[in-house]
Amino acid sequence: TTVQTTPATTQKITESQADSETKADPSEYKTDYEKEYFSQDLFIGDSITTGFSGYGFIQETNVFAKVGLNPITVLTTPITTADGDITIDSEIEQKQPKRAYIMLGSNGIQWLENDKMIENLGSLVSIINEKSPDTQIIILSVPPVTKAFETKSKEPNYMNKILSYNTDLVDFCETNGLAFIDITTMMIDEDGYFMDDFAEADGMHFKSDAYKVVLSLIESTLG
Repeated sequence: TTVQTTPATTQKITESQADSETKADPSEYKTDYEKEYFSQDLFIGDSITTGFSGYGFIQETNVFAKVGLNPITVLTTPITTADGDITIDSEIEQKQPKRAYIMLGSNGIQWLENDKMIENLGSLVSIINEKSPDTQIIILSVPPVTKAFETKSKEPNYMNKILSYNTDLVDFCETNGLAFIDITTMMIDEDGYFMDDFAEADGMHFKSDAYKVVLSLIESTLG
């Protein structure tokens, strides 16, 4: 079944701006989670995902991530782990994770078409299903960027592209019966961009508190 953080998740993701009337104070967001809850899981992603273990919130063995990874390169790029250099198919086969969280797209949003990213995401899902049939797959939405990041990128529709892709991710999950968790909506400010409370200075990566909020949301959503 598709998991959504609120009944209006799909609708909210399609909005180009956050609804300021429903924005909670970030200081009130839940940050509690059980590290043990994620001990049999695997987070698959790019440099943003490396922060889950980089900050020590979960074990390094529970992360398969690398700087610059996108939905296409994840299929073939070896990653240096405690077990040596390993590709995603071997990692899944060896680990047999209880849950696999996929957060990919930040590195492709500017130049890859949504359809191409979704197609390759489908290939990744197929690999997981084939190598570890009992693994529950959870798709996490692509996180937001700040207004400054969008301006610097010279892509005037950067946030809109993220929201568009996240909407396509919802459709993909509904079509394939996968869990989806929207981490984007809670991280955007009243102007529809990555809020300073959670954004690092570069405008894309997470401050440490953002990881705790995401882990807390995942655990409370999936139960």
